Amino acid sequence: PAVVLTVSGALTIETNFAAWGVELRNFIDRIPEKPATDQEFADCKAAIVAFKAAEAQLDAEEKRVLSMVTDIDAMQREKKLLRELSSTTRLALEKMVVRRDLEVKTEIMQAGKDALTTHIAGLNKRFAKVQMPPIAADFAAAIKSKRNLESMRDAVSSLVAAKKIESNEIADRIDINLKALHDGARPDGADYTFLFSDYAQLILKAPDDLALVIKSRIQDHKDAEAKRLAAEREKIRAEEEAKATAEAKIKADQIARKQAEANEMAMQEIMGINQQVVIAQTGRLGVRAGGTIECIRETLAETESWMIDDRFGALIGSAQAAKDRAIASIRELLAKAEQEEAERQRRAAEEAAAKIERDRATTASPAICTRNAFAPDHPLNTGITEPAPHPDSQALRPSPASPCQVAGVGAAPDNGRYIRLGEINAMLGFTVTSEFLAGLGFVATQDKNAKLYRECDFPLICRAIVEHIAMVASVPTAMRRAAA
Repeated sequence: PAVVLTVSGALTIETNFAAWGVELRNFIDRIPEKPATDQEFADCKAAIVAFKAAEAQLDAEEKRVLSMVTDIDAMQREKKLLRELSSTTRLALEKMVVRRDLEVKTEIMQAGKDALTTHIAGLNKRFAKVQMPPIAADFAAAIKSKRNLESMRDAVSSLVAAKKIESNEIADRIDINLKALHDGARPDGADYTFLFSDYAQLILKAPDDLALVIKSRIQDHKDAEAKRLAAEREKIRAEEEAKATAEAKIKADQIARKQAEANEMAMQEIMGINQQVVIAQTGRLGVRAGGTIECIRETLAETESWMIDDRFGALIGSAQAAKDRAIASIRELLAKAEQEEAERQRRAAEEAAAKIERDRATTASPAICTRNAFAPDHPLNTGITEPAPHPDSQALRPSPASPCQVAGVGAAPDNGRYIRLGEINAMLGFTVTSEFLAGLGFVATQDKNAKLYRECDFPLICRAIVEHIAMVASVPTAMRRAAA
């Protein structure tokens, strides 16, 4: 009802604030606390307008009454209370209306979201290992231009229905793609499922696109595997080739080293062959004395028996040439030594003969030894026998059977030691041969290439040589020349 203020008398103000206040409170009680419908929101908004009008009317009546009376204290207090009640309620109602408007819109959108989520959860039960992808639904955009709650609810319901259709299509596509992926990843009994670890994304593709992905991934894998196997084979081949090359190099190095060692040994042996010429002249320490015909002959025999065979390898020609040169050189040395020895023997015989002639002349001995000391087949054997044996003739004749028992000579005891022919020649100062000593009754013992004589026979050898020289000196010169 309208606010009415009436002034009675000069200081009396009559109002209907009591009845108006009751009506105001009843009006406030009828306002919805949580509007949920369009009518309730409309009623709340109309109440706000009514409160503003009541507040304005109260202010207007106050001003009008104040203009008629001076004592308005009671009226002002009452009016203030009523106005504050109206203002407070209005402000609270305004806030509540704004809040509830937002809450209702949120509830409408949340209902749509819940409905869509429930539908998708039902679709997920169709699959074992995969889930439906998120379905985007912009409910805020759906209700943005709507003016009332019913239109908002209709828009949300329409969006939910569209998204359910979309999710059903996606679920059907997932079913198709799962089967296609299961079959396509196992062609010809092979299993290529490991190539599709991102199957959760692949099953959302169009079936034709998924088929192309499956085909291309399997082919790419086959190509990569073929390249890998080819690379492994190439690596193995390269390793085997490197190993064979290394083994061949090792073998070649071994052969070269062995060849070098063989060549070194061959060169040392060739040097040994060349050294034979020097050994023939200087002898070999501890084996034979140098400078003798026996040394040259033994060295020549060693050189001639030197085997030239395959151990010389590529140097076999050089070894044979060195051997031939050494043999030729040693033979020259031997010929020269034999010639010089013959000359020394000739001079020694002449000197011995001259000495005997001189001794014979000085002693004027009546006994002349004419005993034939030559072998029966010697050219100087004249067949003349000795008419008057010299008193010392038996002592001067060596006994081939027992050289150490020659009478008249101090016999040395046999100590078991032997001396070489070269050592005998060195002690005599001239060279005699083993054949010459054998003719005198001293036969050598052969030890490899060395000719050995008993050490106890050396004094007898010397006496026999002296006797031989004396016999040669007693033979006329013409006979010696005829024998030569």
